[in-house]
Amino acid sequence: MVVEDEVAERAEVVDRELENLEFGGGDARELHDAARYLLTAGGKRLRPAVVMLVAEALEGGGEDALPPALAVEITHSFTLIHDDIMDDDPVRRGEPSVHVRWGESTAILTGDFLYSKAFEQVLDEVHPPEKQNRMLRVLAETCTRICEGQSVDISGDITSEEEYMRMVEMKTGVLFGAAGALGALSADADDEAVDRLYDFGVKTGKAFQIHDDVLDLTTSSEELGKQRGSDLVEGKPTLVALHALENDVDPYLEEDASEEDVEAKVAELEESGSIEYARERARELVEDGKRDLDVLPECREKEILAELADYLVSREY
Repeated sequence: MVVEDEVAERAEVVDRELENLEFGGGDARELHDAARYLLTAGGKRLRPAVVMLVAEALEGGGEDALPPALAVEITHSFTLIHDDIMDDDPVRRGEPSVHVRWGESTAILTGDFLYSKAFEQVLDEVHPPEKQNRMLRVLAETCTRICEGQSVDISGDITSEEEYMRMVEMKTGVLFGAAGALGALSADADDEAVDRLYDFGVKTGKAFQIHDDVLDLTTSSEELGKQRGSDLVEGKPTLVALHALENDVDPYLEEDASEEDVEAKVAELEESGSIEYARERARELVEDGKRDLDVLPECREKEILAELADYLVSREY
């Protein structure tokens, strides 16, 4: 698939920069090891790819796009560490989670450490102070919204699709939005382009999360890198679950549910139309988001961004 190759090409650049990231002297070795552990554990690097593609489409790119691209990926990593602690997820990307390997206290510190490192990336020598300030504001507001979204998610108070969409925008959408906006800012785009590319990211990021919720049900545990159907066991109010509840279908499973129980419940959710409903809502968000790409000039990078948006809701893992 061409778009996967394009993302992988940019991921190689990001991976190389993350490998070479300076964490300071020999003190706090355990903290530095834990930070490197997740940063270099792989991942698709979708968010930094958006930063780089947007910048390239606006004839920026190169070194100008790398600091914000790294900032976005490091921010993503810090949120994963904290998410795993709160959800008590033992596995991340097929390996023990940071809090499992190093303990909860070190994992919390590692997340905080990466949060700080993300902001350091924007304070680079590439961009002038005025541009740095604008990028810092985007990143700070994004981190605030992510924390608010996570708080809403763990509160268990989501009972409607509207509430779910607000939560998923804050928890997931805004970081994709930041990727679009930061790519535009790094290329000196005007305010309209920054806003439209932020909107592109938010909409496609929401679609990404909805599709992730679907994959939790339709992909094997081995491919997911975690237990299939974990959202149903944990009682998470995903779009699939909310649609099922509206149609008098209980979407949840007991804590000791077997693989056969998961299979039966997924079949029930397929039959009720709840999984297909979530897929359709994700596709609608992507189509809406792609319209925001009209602000970009016609170029190969614009086409790749549209293909990437489609990929977010068609990927199988």
